[in-house]
Amino acid sequence: MKMLLSLLIILAVLLTKPAYTLPETIEMKVDAKQGLGPVPDLFSSSIWIVKANNRYNIERFFQDNHPKAIQFTFDLFLPKTRSLEDYKHKFKNEFFHPSGIPYLIVQKAKEADAELIVGFDPFTIPAWLSLRQGDSRPAFTHESWWTIEQLSPPRDYQRWGEVVGFALSFLRNELGVKKLGFYVGHEPNWLWMGSEESLFQYYEAAAMAAKGVSSEIKVGGLGPWSVNAKKEGADFEGITPAIRELAKKEGGWKNPKGTPLLQSFIEYVSKNNVPLDFINWHSFTHNSKQFVSDCAMVSQWLKEKNLGHVRIYISDWAYWAGWPYPDDYLDTEETASEAITALFHMWEGGADWHGHDFDIQVNAHEDSRRRERRNAEFIGDWPLFTKHGIIKPVYNSFKALTMATKPSGGMTPELLKAESSSDDVVAIPTLKDDGIYLLLSNFVPKQARLRAPVTKLLLEKSGFSPEEIKWLKECIQEGKKSKKKDTLLSCKEKFIARVKDGQKTEVVEFLANIYSQLQKKPSLEKIFAYLGEISSNAKYPQTKKIASELSDMLKRTSFSKSLKITFEDLSFSPSAQATVYTIDSNNSNACKLNKKTEPSSTDTLCGIEGKVDKAVWKANADANTYAQKKLEDFLRSKGYGEKDLAFVREKISLAKKQKNLKQVLNQLTNKGFKKNDLMQGLKKLKTVREDYLRKQIDKINEWKEISLDGSKETTAVSVTKDMATLNISMEPNSVRLIILGKK
Repeated sequence: MKMLLSLLIILAVLLTKPAYTLPETIEMKVDAKQGLGPVPDLFSSSIWIVKANNRYNIERFFQDNHPKAIQFTFDLFLPKTRSLEDYKHKFKNEFFHPSGIPYLIVQKAKEADAELIVGFDPFTIPAWLSLRQGDSRPAFTHESWWTIEQLSPPRDYQRWGEVVGFALSFLRNELGVKKLGFYVGHEPNWLWMGSEESLFQYYEAAAMAAKGVSSEIKVGGLGPWSVNAKKEGADFEGITPAIRELAKKEGGWKNPKGTPLLQSFIEYVSKNNVPLDFINWHSFTHNSKQFVSDCAMVSQWLKEKNLGHVRIYISDWAYWAGWPYPDDYLDTEETASEAITALFHMWEGGADWHGHDFDIQVNAHEDSRRRERRNAEFIGDWPLFTKHGIIKPVYNSFKALTMATKPSGGMTPELLKAESSSDDVVAIPTLKDDGIYLLLSNFVPKQARLRAPVTKLLLEKSGFSPEEIKWLKECIQEGKKSKKKDTLLSCKEKFIARVKDGQKTEVVEFLANIYSQLQKKPSLEKIFAYLGEISSNAKYPQTKKIASELSDMLKRTSFSKSLKITFEDLSFSPSAQATVYTIDSNNSNACKLNKKTEPSSTDTLCGIEGKVDKAVWKANADANTYAQKKLEDFLRSKGYGEKDLAFVREKISLAKKQKNLKQVLNQLTNKGFKKNDLMQGLKKLKTVREDYLRKQIDKINEWKEISLDGSKETTAVSVTKDMATLNISMEPNSVRLIILGKK
């Protein structure tokens, strides 16, 4: 509803300025002798890589991070092959050419001693293997690039097994990957154009092929979009008429009992004795506590079928509160704090692995936003880096996690127990050879998604029916169209006369009054005073409760939290040193640096044309100039004169505008340039430009306001009777890494 959205926009603006500290102090205790065992693999910067098209991002990530699991999708490779033999040749000699990024990922995974979990899904099936060969019709009305041919089952499961077996044999035996896994399925609950039975056979053929290469290769699936997602069929919204008819002819594709896909899958592998080493699903959520119950549910399904050895793997996950996408909060410190909090709740639920999104994109959405933002770096997308490689706050969270959990020296890091008087701030403490590491996250979603909570508080909790909500929405929209003033007040009177319900009337009056108050842009004190007045004077208990809960929510999203942390059983005294790294609105935050330095105020959270944008634009321009000079030097060495170089300069400039390099090459060849010279020169231009730009982006990423290291502070700490106390404050949506060690 537009009125509610307006109210929430005003609330969001007010909540971006935390100014006070709540009087309550969270008491936390970490005991160096209260070990919980080695740090689980879950507490690592594990990722899911899809595009594999940016060498800088890959190299930078592995420079700062130590993942335990890397899921790598062979994106769009298989559908481009023409036969089984063509696939084998291209997989070995082109896709994994030593100069390519896929080869680099394999080497980095080996260096990190990480599990490399590979797969072809989605876009799995090429024409030569598809059950519906030649059917290039789109499968979905809104995402036309997915064709029926690609999303269909294989027409020969044995040949599909050969595809899997060759890939894994090459990786294990020729590239030397010993920690190797294969995943099957990418949101097949809606992307698989077939029945559950055919999907399970698809998995079985792949699993048996993998184990045929080596029993040590781990296999798993099926990666639905949520843990309880069900197989979709002919009535799924968004499929094309062709798919609808196809599904109907084949029995609908849905599970007749409505059983979640993963539960049916577990039953199938148990009944048919099919190998299963891990079970995975995707998660895009703003409520990370859901991981606890989700993991418990899957554990129960596995236990019921005597599959207790299977690892629980949350793959393809990221913070998201629903459409619209892109959305600015995804580039802010809010996403950084959510990542650590989510991992903590996964651990509580018993998850073994995770795979946070590294470079997933929906190009149509991101490209549109970039055009709207005049090519700004920050558009609110999922990857850990911006388009040109600027690290986001969430990247720094994973770097901090790596610092806290990566082995160092001769000691295996140990997870410690943390006791706290509040669960508002999650804590991941570890013991390493140089001291205690304490990673803290204060996740309170203030920018993202006040919409749903407030709507629920003000309407659903008061018993409003869907029809009443719809009527109120339509009344407000009609008022906006007619440009009437005081639309809400007018609708309030009409609603009261229509409904004649005291409780609902009071809520609507409360809504109208708070909206009126917020239009005046009051201070936080006045907002809390007004909510306190409602809590005291409202006639109905439910209205009082709503005002109280709203007040509590605003406090949680507006104020810093004070923590008193006691470290016990320390092995060093009488003094220690605390080193603290911070991710918040002022530290380790390229987004907010860009916002603070934008030349004129915009309604974006990360700004447009700020310091970061300008630095990236300059780096690109300088890289172009430098590469152009190197190309001209190369052509001079081949005997070309200044007139020739001027002609090349003109044509390359034209090619950039028209994006038609092939035509320009033909024009230059016709002018007398040797094609071999041109190809060598252009290859040199590309390489030189990329190298130059990487160095410039690296320099930007090391700025004090952007890098995690730039937030580093040290202070002396007294140790008395093997105990030390540290008092800190944490902004909403902030992360802190505290390292307490010998001075």
